[in-house]
Amino acid sequence: MKRPGRELANRPLHFIWMVDCSGSMSGDKISAANYAIKDAIPGMRQAAEENPNAQLLVRALRFDNGASWITPAPTPVVDFDWEPLEAEGLTAMGAAYGLLCDQLEMPPMPERALPPVIVMLSDGNPTDEYKANLDRLLKLGVTTMATTHYSELKLYALSTPNVENASCAFSMETLSPTYHLLIGVPGKSNAFAISKKLGLPEDIISYAQNQIDDDSKSFEDVLIDLEQRRVQMERDQDSITHDKNEIAKLRESIQSREDKLRESHDKILRQANEEAAKILSEAKELADATIRDFNKYAKSNPDIAMMEYQRSELGKEVAKHRNETNVIKKPAAPKHKVPKKLVVGDLVRVVSMNTKATVLSVPDSKGNVKVQMGIMQSKVNIRDLELLQEQDTATIAKAGSKRKGGGGYGLGKAATISPEINLIGLNSDEAIARLDKYLDDAYISHLKSVRIVHGKGSGILRKAVQQYLKKQKFVDEFHLGEFGEGDSGVTIATFK
Repeated sequence: MKRPGRELANRPLHFIWMVDCSGSMSGDKISAANYAIKDAIPGMRQAAEENPNAQLLVRALRFDNGASWITPAPTPVVDFDWEPLEAEGLTAMGAAYGLLCDQLEMPPMPERALPPVIVMLSDGNPTDEYKANLDRLLKLGVTTMATTHYSELKLYALSTPNVENASCAFSMETLSPTYHLLIGVPGKSNAFAISKKLGLPEDIISYAQNQIDDDSKSFEDVLIDLEQRRVQMERDQDSITHDKNEIAKLRESIQSREDKLRESHDKILRQANEEAAKILSEAKELADATIRDFNKYAKSNPDIAMMEYQRSELGKEVAKHRNETNVIKKPAAPKHKVPKKLVVGDLVRVVSMNTKATVLSVPDSKGNVKVQMGIMQSKVNIRDLELLQEQDTATIAKAGSKRKGGGGYGLGKAATISPEINLIGLNSDEAIARLDKYLDDAYISHLKSVRIVHGKGSGILRKAVQQYLKKQKFVDEFHLGEFGEGDSGVTIATFK
């Protein structure tokens, strides 16, 4: 199909071969390079025929002790042929870059030209200064991809903007690349590791390793460290991804269970409503029938025995419906007096355990209270608690009234006062004020020792309590609780 209007104008596409002819390329390497270029020409000609609007022009450049053009001028690919090259001399790669830059600048490169293609075949290290002309190529915007183990080039990529290292991951188990492209990670040579795995003698490998200079070894060590870090990061990432997937599955499973529970709950409610409606309907029918029978009896001579029988049957039906509707029983009311209000420090009795305890927190929205029972803390519902302080207060008042007739205050007080005080949840001032009154009562009650619960925490309350005890003349000695007494969360004080 022809394009509407005029045909597209031809635009030149320059293809440049750069061939290393230094001594390091001698033998099989230069032969392989000659063969590769010779073999590529037919494919290039076919590509030119398939793209008639691009005029493919080919040139070749060689470098050894210096650099020179093999093909002086750009040549159409149909006229281009290749004569085998020989290898000897040094590696003037920097000079080759210079000749290339001279031809890529505009002019002599036409402005209408398509982006050129440059292929360089080399195995050696440059023997001249090359970085300046390499920078010229960057400024010209030349896009280059080079495969090399030359460490200087890797360092150049690390330190130069717009140049990026890349490598292909390699499996030492299969001795083959994984084709996982790693952008930003310079590749490392696996030659020694591969040789060792293939069975090359150790003395040969050691001799080859000793030929490497210290800088190259250091650089390879850095690459090895980077590779190990990369592998570890990939493993960590795989582990994180696995954990995320497991969490997602768990969340999905929990959501599925919640949905099933919700459906089951709705189904149970629906069935209960249907059953309740059925029971009410049956009860209504029974009531209607009973009313009709009694109306009938009222208009005639009633059969007393029949009426009694039907009354008994009606009672049985009512009892049956009552049992069916009372599936869920309300919890029995507690026999003790449930506290209406609790504050931190109140003395209570845990009814289910018949144990005294001290309140550590006010009731939450569900009525649960945190209490201290000896050295154990627990959460108890307020319905399972009985306030003891009101009883103690009444008992103390009664004992006080008896004391007016005699000196039995100490004995009466000793019958009601606890050998333990809990100061947890109070600040230092509040705790010392409560402790001061408690110690007076305990001493008057002739208690030999008392147990002061201040908790472990940061130790501020314990320090305040012990400093206060040091100043009390009626305190003989005090020490922290031992194992089984509450450890450092309790101080035992003994009176004189």
